[in-house]
Amino acid sequence: ARVAAAIESGTLAESDLDRACSRVIELARRVHAERDARGDDTPVDVAAHHELAYHELARRTAAAGTVLLTNDGLLPLPVTGRIALIGAFADHPRYQGSGSSLVNPTRCDTTLDALRARVGDAAEVVYAPGYDPVTGTTTPALIAQARQAAADADAVIAMVGLPGAHESEGFDRTTLRLPADLDGLVEVVVAANPRSAVVLNNGGSVEIGWADKPAALVEAYLGGQAGGSALVDVLVGDAEPGGRLAESFPVTMAELPAHENFPGTPTQVQYRETFNVGYRFYDTHDVAPRFCFGHGLSYTTFEHTDLTVTGENTDRTVSVTVTNTGDRPGSDVVQVYVHDVISMLPRPDQELKGFAKVHLEPGESRRAEIGLGRRAFAVFDVGSAAWRVEAGQFEIRVGTSSRDVRLTATIDIECDDALAPVPSARGPVATDAEFEVLLGHPIPTARPLMPFHEDSAIDDLREVVVGRLLRAVLVKSTQRSLDLGDDPGTRAMLDAVLGHMPLRAVVANSGGKLSFDALDKLLRVLNLMGGRSR
Repeated sequence: ARVAAAIESGTLAESDLDRACSRVIELARRVHAERDARGDDTPVDVAAHHELAYHELARRTAAAGTVLLTNDGLLPLPVTGRIALIGAFADHPRYQGSGSSLVNPTRCDTTLDALRARVGDAAEVVYAPGYDPVTGTTTPALIAQARQAAADADAVIAMVGLPGAHESEGFDRTTLRLPADLDGLVEVVVAANPRSAVVLNNGGSVEIGWADKPAALVEAYLGGQAGGSALVDVLVGDAEPGGRLAESFPVTMAELPAHENFPGTPTQVQYRETFNVGYRFYDTHDVAPRFCFGHGLSYTTFEHTDLTVTGENTDRTVSVTVTNTGDRPGSDVVQVYVHDVISMLPRPDQELKGFAKVHLEPGESRRAEIGLGRRAFAVFDVGSAAWRVEAGQFEIRVGTSSRDVRLTATIDIECDDALAPVPSARGPVATDAEFEVLLGHPIPTARPLMPFHEDSAIDDLREVVVGRLLRAVLVKSTQRSLDLGDDPGTRAMLDAVLGHMPLRAVVANSGGKLSFDALDKLLRVLNLMGGRSR
């Protein structure tokens, strides 16, 4: 009815409606065509498609993505004596995300089972859960058990991280810290036995004030269905910790530029940090992170020599010789960062523009080559709304992380591209005056939650007593229609998604049970009662 009224009044052109409908129809046709071509309706017999081989691939992939953050020589762990495995994630693995990333594994390895199978009779494995894997909370009895297990062991593996309900799509984390009980558990375990390796299972960067206390620190992230076996492979040295950080870990959340303006108000967030996100912030403003972008240790050592940059203008090839100087096979990730020596536009100090992973036997050397094209030197020009290259000198930096640059070379780029000057902030966070210049207009006033309207979120209804009751009814009725399973992360995600849903979407998903006219009447009542019931 509203679409028909809009066409009748002229606020919506019929040609625009036809174009929108055509896109939906075309998408539906493409989906059906691809489904028919793949035969998606035919059941897939996973076992017949080499399930074991796929599982082994998942195992190798998880090991290759495991990041060794610190190591004083404890790892790889000798398979002897008594090994204490502490942490409920060892037996109840946090191996994948929640929400739309939640899938059904064909099998799921646990670190506890994998470690026992790997050591056999060569060592004794003592397990202490330490905490509840769902909530991340502990008890004095669990702490006492973990302390004793650590004290009696020759070496300790402690597994901590973020429970599923602490991170998911659909909602933001309110802190970068682990649950307080898990921080406390690590402190207890490390005090009881300095020969402790702490393993992190989490989906994003975390704030860990105790990072320098364990003998080794491993970031295993969410390793998938074979993550438990892959972790054991890395810990005992059957596999190389081949991962490198694709993000920076802060010392404290308060040091991050976004911290000043996030989460803002319920209806407005101001992105005043511009490009100062991740390593672009740390490197540009010379702030030391806990662990830098690209970081990751190995069980061997590497030397980088003979840097050359060949080619002409913006078509370049960076080459460097990498030598395994240790006594174990290993992999190194050669990272190429580009620095514009003098730029008329605001840019980060350096930007990653290419990388190459090199696998080497002890004593072996190999040339690593990384190609750089025009985009590697370009910056987005607001005036032309295109990526353009500013002529001048560029420094090519080769290293093993954004903070560990081993070799550099300077090249000259000739280009006739014209770039429009743009304003910038002096520091990592724009002031009010700078932000208004960047926006090109005054900072908008955040919209108040009341009066309610069709774009108000379901959570906004909590502003009034009657609205809180209505929200509870809407959420409960929606949850009844969905199969949430027993995953707490999925439940938390769905609750957040429903809370952010605009009221007009409730009408669209009501199956005709609620009309826009009825919603308008309801909003008028809520707004009239709002002043009295808040």
